[in-house]
Amino acid sequence: MKSNLRLFFLLVLVTLGTGVLWYLEDNPGNISSEKMADFAIEDTSEVVKIFIADNFGTTLLEREKGDEYFMLNGEFKARKSSTDLLLKTFDRARVKGAITEKMRATVIRNLAASAKKVEIYTGGDLPEKIWYVGTSTPSHTGTYMLLETPEEGKASEPFIVHMEGFTGFLTTRFFTNEEEWKYTGIFNYPQRTLQSVKFLNHTDDNNSYTLKADTNGVLDLFINSGIEIGYNDTLRIQEQFLRFKKVHFESFNSRLTVEQEDSLKNTSPAYTLSCSDFEGVSTTVFLYEKDEEHLYGVTEDGQVVLVQTFVFNPLLVNLFDLIQINN
Repeated sequence: MKSNLRLFFLLVLVTLGTGVLWYLEDNPGNISSEKMADFAIEDTSEVVKIFIADNFGTTLLEREKGDEYFMLNGEFKARKSSTDLLLKTFDRARVKGAITEKMRATVIRNLAASAKKVEIYTGGDLPEKIWYVGTSTPSHTGTYMLLETPEEGKASEPFIVHMEGFTGFLTTRFFTNEEEWKYTGIFNYPQRTLQSVKFLNHTDDNNSYTLKADTNGVLDLFINSGIEIGYNDTLRIQEQFLRFKKVHFESFNSRLTVEQEDSLKNTSPAYTLSCSDFEGVSTTVFLYEKDEEHLYGVTEDGQVVLVQTFVFNPLLVNLFDLIQINN
């Protein structure tokens, strides 16, 4: 009985403590009207450059106004899902609460030592706003942050910031690992821009084929020698062709050493997939067996990537299976 009472009082204390934390973190008063508490970007369509720096490196994301994709470090296309998340964060960031006097010195010290610096540009030479992004609050529902602007300089007071419509902290959205930022799309053909798909089975050339579409969407099927062959199941052929409209690999992290990647590239692939649009621009990926869950892929520029069999096995359909005849 006494044990149950102790447990009851412990639960009451934990609940009260959690409630106090939530109250302190979610009680901004009138500070949201202060200039140095205005973290949000009014119109994120104007954002053309984002610079992120942390203790591990830097990342630069740039685009022309109106472009859908950002370029990563002036060389690669950036992952759209990640840049969209940043833009959404810039739009919905709001002050959740002030820092308590007891925590103020610690938060400022931690921000000075390990904050992620995020410069947000909307067209000018100077950033419109600079965020210093720190760690999460004890309840993990807010993030310690400090604001800097060209007009006001760096704020003297940090705040607890959150994103409207989201429960959690924001720190992990700002990273500098180039491999994590790279766009993972291999094939991307919106609407009717896909013109041809070529499948090469390097262990059985008789099972290789090419599908070509005309401007009306009618598909012709060719064996690897270039001879056109007929087919009966039009819907099946169309479904296979359309699977190539949008395909992503999993990661640039192949989990191989540099030496292992070089060795892989010097061996013959199991399959080759090539797609092209109506302007003649083609994209090719070479695929190598790995295990039940993954394949290795090598892009045209020699990068080794990891791809999921769940995504790619439906693309690796042999000719005889496609037209449903016995080998």
